[in-house]
Amino acid sequence: MVAKGLRSSDVVFYGKVIQSDASRQTYTFQVFEFFKGKYSSKTLKGKVVCDCSAFPDKIGSLWLVYANFNNDKTINFSVCNPSIEMDLDLHIATPHSEKNELSLVRDSLFIADSKNENLKNWIYQFEKLRKFKAATDAKAAKSKEKFFEGFITISLIINVILFLLVIYLSRRKRIGSI
Repeated sequence: MVAKGLRSSDVVFYGKVIQSDASRQTYTFQVFEFFKGKYSSKTLKGKVVCDCSAFPDKIGSLWLVYANFNNDKTINFSVCNPSIEMDLDLHIATPHSEKNELSLVRDSLFIADSKNENLKNWIYQFEKLRKFKAATDAKAAKSKEKFFEGFITISLIINVILFLLVIYLSRRKRIGSI
């Protein structure tokens, strides 16, 4: 689930909804941590672009978002991607005739179980994304280290060649002056 989301998304992040406009179908996230994608701003604006688009309507809610960029540089995330809100907000509509103490307890247990499963899934994804980010950062550091090792090796070779050239020219000059 996480691997598929990482493959199919331009940007993956952990953030909080700070603006949501249902009439315009737009929203804004404050980004706490990027897992994939480079973006200089700590806020990302998004909008609904199709029937499959998710719409985060609860301001202050925390999300793990797997999104793609639209042509206008806003983001869009699909209900088909593993984006997940930390606090699942469930409401069960029980017919009035069935509202007795047992059905209310059953509904409350169902909601509690669903929220618990959602939170476990959220934490699982968060841990997987952190591992992915650590592995990506380690790979980038290793690549940078290899680049600098190559740079140092080439610099040493050039310095040895220049040193030998200086020795050769000074001997040649000395032999020419005899």
